[in-house]
Order: sequence, then C-alpha cells, then structure tokens
Amino acid sequence: MQHARREQREDQGPQRLDMERFAPANRKRLSAPALRTFLAITDLWGLTEEQRLLMLGYPSRSTYHNWAKQAREHGAFTLDVDTLTRISAVLGIHQALGVLFSDERAGVARLRTPHQALVFSGHPPLDIVTNGTRGRVDDRPPVSRRRARRSLHAAKYARRSVHALRRYGHRLSVRDRFAEAPRPSYRLIPSQFPPIGLFETVTRAADLEAVMELVGWTNDRLVADRIQRLPKDQWVYGTPNSSIVMAAFLHVAPGGMRFNGPDLGARYAADDLRTAAAEVGHHLRREAYARGVATMARTYRSYAATLFGDYLDIRGEQTLRSDVYDGTSYAASQVLGEEVRSSGGAGILYDSVRLKGGVAIVAHRPRNIQGVVQADHFEITVSATDRRIDVRKLA
Repeated sequence: MQHARREQREDQGPQRLDMERFAPANRKRLSAPALRTFLAITDLWGLTEEQRLLMLGYPSRSTYHNWAKQAREHGAFTLDVDTLTRISAVLGIHQALGVLFSDERAGVARLRTPHQALVFSGHPPLDIVTNGTRGRVDDRPPVSRRRARRSLHAAKYARRSVHALRRYGHRLSVRDRFAEAPRPSYRLIPSQFPPIGLFETVTRAADLEAVMELVGWTNDRLVADRIQRLPKDQWVYGTPNSSIVMAAFLHVAPGGMRFNGPDLGARYAADDLRTAAAEVGHHLRREAYARGVATMARTYRSYAATLFGDYLDIRGEQTLRSDVYDGTSYAASQVLGEEVRSSGGAGILYDSVRLKGGVAIVAHRPRNIQGVVQADHFEITVSATDRRIDVRKLA
C-alpha cells in the first residue's frame, strides 16, 4: 500500500531535474553529435559563420573551427552547458519546423520571411534566432536565451510504468497460437503530421540517440526517453519512410493505446482500408464529442506495409478475453500488449472492435515493419451522434 501511495505521488507532480545530464562525461558524449547536427542544420538554413558564432554564444573563431574540425573527424571534445543548451534550442526549432512544414525548403523560407507577430516586430524569425547575446531586435530577449533559461528549470514528470499498468488488471498469460499478419497491412495517418523525418536529413543513425537526448534539454523529454527504451537493434533509420515507422513508437497518446502503455508506442494497422477507416473514424468521433461539435472532418494519408514475424493470434476470443476486447477500457489489453513486447513477441492479431469482420494488428517490433509505401489520401467525416463514417478519396 505504501508503495502504491508513493507511485501515486510521483504521478501527480514533478521530479527533481537530473543534474547528471550536465556532468562532464555526459557533455563529452553529446558534444560531437550535437555540433555535427548543428552544422548540418545551419548549412540547411544557409547561415554565415558570423550567425553561427552568435547562435553558439560567440566563441572565438579559432575555438569554433577547432570544434568543427573535431566533430567532422569524430574527435573527442567537451562543450559547456550554455553551448549545448543553445544547440538544443536550435534542434528544437528545426524539429518544430519539421512538424509545421513537410517541405524543408518551406520551413527555411518561413524563417527568412518577416513576421508581424509581436515577438518578431516585422523581422524574420531568423533575425532573432541568430541574434545570440551580442544585441537584440527591438530590445527583445533573444529566443535562444529565453529557451535556454526555461530548460534549466524544466521538470521531468513521472509516467506510468508497465508495473503500474498491472494494477488495473490481472496478469494474462501469452497463448501459444500465432499467425502471420495480413500482407499488406494498411494504416491511416492524419495529413497534418509530416511525412519526413525531423532529423533524418541532418544527422546520422549513430548520432540519433545523442541528438534526441539533447533535444530534451529544451523541449519535451518524452521522445528522448522513449527512444532509449526502444532497443537499438530495433531502430529503423535511413530507409524510405523509416521516420513513419519510428514515429508510431516515439509519439504516444498520454494514456497509451489498446495494446501499449504511455511509455512506448506501437504501430497499429488493419487488413484493409475499410477497417483502418473504421478505427480512425471511431477516435475522430470521440474527439468531436469531446469538443462539443456536431461533425468533424480530417484528411489522412494511407500507408501500406509488410509486417514480418509471428503474431499472437487472439481472433475469435472475444468471450475468452472479454477484458482485452473491452471497448471502453484499455486496462487489461495494455497489460497483455506489454507482456507480448517484453517477451520478444512481434505483436498481436485481433478482431477489429470497430468493424465486424475486420482484422487489426499491433506491431511491437519496428524492424518487422518493411516495405512502407505511401498511397492515397482520404477525407474522413464523422458525426458526434451518428455511427456512420463517410470516407472520400481525394484526387
């Protein structure tokens, strides 16, 4: 009981910032990947050497050139906390542009276009980003310093572990009936999310872990924490649409989904597009109801993929596993899903709860998801009070 109360307190408030991130050994580990990625981003943005120096806090040119040389030659050096925090802010800006613009060139153009928002006062955002500590635009604090100060006091929040999930249901044994997933499988993703990787074009696979950790210095640490929970042999990188695969595991709904908890995601797919539309339509309807609107419409793009591996097959077991198939609670199903993941399983095949006769799949192993191809775009419209889902294929 005392342990349960302690877990509850941890869930309700912030924990103390882990100061080990600023230790010399950790900064040394992060420095070369950080500067390599910084140089790639500033190359993409077309910045001058003077602008880069300002963004880094204006080190001497000889120091800057030595850092760049060491980084490119994979040498060892240690940046101070202020410099790494500044680079973290740059990574965050690049990441935000990737979310807002699917085309990198459009994101760069936005940085260079004058903006009338109060913070920019008619200047291009890049003017503030590159202002460093050597001056201000209309006496406004530089963006990088404001972001840096905020990050040093950021709190790391406790999230429910797999063990905490076990409080919500009895331990379910993994049955030994397995089957291959339907090929291909289909997944619908809202078009508002970018189809490109946020760091794929500016960093290497070997640097990704360090880059994601450093992003967490000034941005949400959830993604950085999750990539560390995912075994390195399961990282997918450098292949077409690899970022689409990884995004399913790194960007997770706050309460998790049917077969995964909130700490690490999974890839959900269906045997055909009708089943996929029924699944996303259900969640869109819930959103419409929560927002108090009569109807909602959203555009999605479809992906086809081949899922390899043997999947725990619980199709036709709605009576035997009624708690797992519960349409209102994910408590038991999340426990089962995380047990399959921890045992090394590929995932689960199950009957769609939203479309009778449909088959859904959850894949827990990124490396098993191959041949991902983007296909058609669809507009899905739902009513908050009607179960009908209208699907329109877009030209």
